[in-house]
Amino acid sequence: MADLIATIEPRQRINLSEEARVTIESDLLDYEGEKPKYNSAVNRIFLASYRSGLIKHDREIAAKYASRKPSSFSKKVLYLQTAVTRILQLEIDFINTIYCGSPGKYIKSVIEQYADLPYLERERIFFDEIVKQIETAILHKERITVESGTALRSVRPYRIGTDRLSAYNYLVGYIKQSKSKDTIGVFRVSRIKSVINEGEAGGLTDFEILELKKAIEERDLPYIIYQPKKILIRLNPTGLWMYSSLIQNRPIYYSKEDGLFTFYCSEAQAENYFFKFGANAEIIEPASLRDKFKDMYHDASALYDK
Repeated sequence: MADLIATIEPRQRINLSEEARVTIESDLLDYEGEKPKYNSAVNRIFLASYRSGLIKHDREIAAKYASRKPSSFSKKVLYLQTAVTRILQLEIDFINTIYCGSPGKYIKSVIEQYADLPYLERERIFFDEIVKQIETAILHKERITVESGTALRSVRPYRIGTDRLSAYNYLVGYIKQSKSKDTIGVFRVSRIKSVINEGEAGGLTDFEILELKKAIEERDLPYIIYQPKKILIRLNPTGLWMYSSLIQNRPIYYSKEDGLFTFYCSEAQAENYFFKFGANAEIIEPASLRDKFKDMYHDASALYDK
């Protein structure tokens, strides 16, 4: 066993496929706000995948994932973090049995499996520790402190759910207010930096649960804190094509007539979705949203007039 452990070196050749390389770098760009170095990306995703316990191994899986054609970009030696080498030492018998004594193939298999999963599942794996803390608090009906961005919020959690297109994971619950009753709040899981159990009761009343269910049904999770309103938008033929093709954040129209669509959604959702349409979508009302689009397009155009 000593000789086998001695084969675990911090320098390993991890030949990932091009698809896996792009996926892990894209995920970390989304999760951390900047493009990671390839070396850092491999270490971070391996640790997250291993600790989640969701990645599986047998001879068939090993043959499938460890033998994937590597990209020319990833054919290089990487430096493994101490936490990774410790895991490899613990798994040395498994590595010798399933991966013919190659730690690099073991790491590759883990990361290739991760990259094959839908984004929603990859997000839960990467933030597995935070997800488990939230789910434990929900189970025991306990209040938690959520650190998101630069703010700390005291939350009575309701559940972790997804938007209607199952694009992202969200925590929804009631946020404690200093001088008024708790209000509905939502956090995208990948934007949560930490979760602390406050050790206080944080259960929800039947009325609050009904209120949350109604809000989720009417507004969808990402926009649950915004009040929906009537929004009229005119789409030209290109705008109609864009509306039928672009599904992320797409509001569902209530009625349409001669290219004029009526929506009942928040201004935030309409702004996030329709701003990229440019001249192919005209905001008719409300005036506040129409003026906001006009100002933003003017500011953007001014950049090119310099």
